[in-house]
Amino acid sequence: MPIMDGFETTLKMVDICSMKDIEQPYIVALTADNVKNKQIREKCKNCGMSDCFPKPFSDKQIEKLLIKLEIINDNSQAPYTT
Repeated sequence: MPIMDGFETTLKMVDICSMKDIEQPYIVALTADNVKNKQIREKCKNCGMSDCFPKPFSDKQIEKLLIKLEIINDNSQAPYTT
């Protein structure tokens, strides 16, 4: 059994980033709960999570996130390839 759940961990990370004046990482909740449930989405948002995906999540959802974060481009290629 974990010491902290994802909500507690995110709150702690947000506090640490704030105290040390560093940029907060993009945090995505992967939840078995139905993210269409407004309460779950709000709980994720209120603790500092950036996004929330239901399990099982699709390859397309991950691809859209990676494009949004500029980790890959629209052609599904890593932006810093040689």
